[in-house]
Order: sequence, then structure tokens, then C-alpha cells
Amino acid sequence: MLLVLVLTISRIYRGLWPKELIKQREKFFLQNGGIILQQQLSKFNEAVSVKIHTSEELSKATNNFNESNTVGQGDHGTVYKGILCDNRVVAIKKSMIADHSQVEQFTNEVIVLSQVNHRNVVKLFRCLETEVPLLVYKFIANGTLYEHLQSSGLGQECRLRITAETARALSYSNSAAYPPIIHRDVNQLTEKSDVYSFRVVLAELLTGRKALCFQVPEEERNLAMHYVFTLKKDQLFRIIDHHVLVEGNTTQIQVAMLANRCLRVKGKERPSMKEVATVLEGLRAMLSICPVSPQESSEGSSSDYGSC
Repeated sequence: MLLVLVLTISRIYRGLWPKELIKQREKFFLQNGGIILQQQLSKFNEAVSVKIHTSEELSKATNNFNESNTVGQGDHGTVYKGILCDNRVVAIKKSMIADHSQVEQFTNEVIVLSQVNHRNVVKLFRCLETEVPLLVYKFIANGTLYEHLQSSGLGQECRLRITAETARALSYSNSAAYPPIIHRDVNQLTEKSDVYSFRVVLAELLTGRKALCFQVPEEERNLAMHYVFTLKKDQLFRIIDHHVLVEGNTTQIQVAMLANRCLRVKGKERPSMKEVATVLEGLRAMLSICPVSPQESSEGSSSDYGSC
């Protein structure tokens, strides 16, 4: 009799559990702005193709978010590598904190990013059936910029290509996206703020250092500030990467000066992202027309803190 009762309860529980699970997912879908997102995306018809993944898809893709699939971790969440049922490899960001007061802002950002169609911008997808929405991106397995700078000693032409393509992508997102990207919080400094942030990429590529490094004296830890300081003192050569110095020419100087303009404190004194992209593309074209043979460096003028 007891066995029959246990089996009956077990069957009832198994029957109710999927229903409760479905209700919970529906609750999260609504809570995370799923209906709003679908309605907004439908306005663009075929111009925007964005996939809203289910929680089962992403759990299966990451082997239930197994630790062995972790590719990155930060203060706000963990990024996992996953393989979808159609064999697409994706990066899935799982945030640790749920802030339901920002659902509308988050949904708007997803709509904006879903409209981006550029070869230098990673495509964004999304899952809304979990308490904290999961962001799904195309997986890029090329490593970080710093890893390449330290391991392969990138030459000037390659560094210039990276900066030019990054600038082109930022310029696209600011002014040339199709369909047009509309930001709700646009102000006169929005684009110029992107320019200021881009200065880190330029400075990293010129020096081979990280944006923040704690293995150097305190006054040198912030690369952007240290870059401006050395430029004003006419001592920039002290922190320029050895691989850039041995190919030294006027292109290097022009990139250094462009980085300085991007670092101006006042937004109105910085160039637009479109101007930055145009200048870098021009320098890249000049370099391909008039390549400079690498010069031997007698002292290997690398920075005292090359590992940073």
C-alpha cells in the first residue's frame, strides 16, 4: 500500500514539474521583456534576424554550464563556450546579478545590437527564459589583443590593420549602420566618448602594454595617462614597443599623434570616429604603397616593462 502511494505521488509530481517549469520560464520571458523585444524586432521585418534561444538549448550546448567550458570570468558574470544543435560555436554570457529595474534599457540595447550587420562586429543573440537573461554571441577564437602582442610580436602593418578595422566598426555603429541604429540616450558626447575609449586600443598597439598594469611604478599603471605624459615630455619613444620601433617611419608618428588627439579631455577637441577611421585607412594605404624595410635596432629599444 505504501509503495503504491509513493509511486502515485511520484507520478503526480513528475506530471506537475514540467508545468511548473513552463510557468517559470514564461514568467522570466515576460519579466525580461520578451514580448517587448519580439514586438520591436517585428517592426524591422526581415531586416533584423535575431534568434531567441531556449534555456534547454544553451544548457545542452554548454554541458549544463560545465566549468570546463568557461572561457572568461569577470565581476558581473561568466562566459562559456557552447556548441548549438546546428554545430554553431557560440559564447554565452551568464550574468550573476539580476537588476529587473533595467529590463527596458537592456531590451533596447539588445534591439540596437541585433540590427548591427558588420564584418568587424560580433553578432548578438539572446535567451530570456532564465532569471537573468543570457547573452549569446558568435564565438571568436582568435584570442585577445594583448595575447597576440606578447606572443607573436605583431608588425606595424598588422597593428595598423587592427586599429583601422576597429575604428571602421565603431564608425559604422555610430553613423553608418543599416538599418539605422537609434540610441535612446544619445547626447552630444556619445560618439566622442567612443573615440576616447578607442584611444586605449591605439595606445596598446603602439606600446604593447595593457591598459592597466600593476607590475610597474604607480605613475605608469594607467596607460592612457602615462601615454599623454610621455608625449608631452617628448619621451614617447621610451614606451613604444620594440617591434614598432624597428619599423619606425612617419606612419608611426602619425598614429601616435592621432592617439593623442583621441585622448583630449574635452569631447569637442577629439576627432569623430569617422575621421579616425578615415585617417587610419589612409595611413594603411600609404604603408602598402611605400613599405618600409625593417631596420635593425642596435639596442633593442623595448620598454623596461615589456610584459605589461
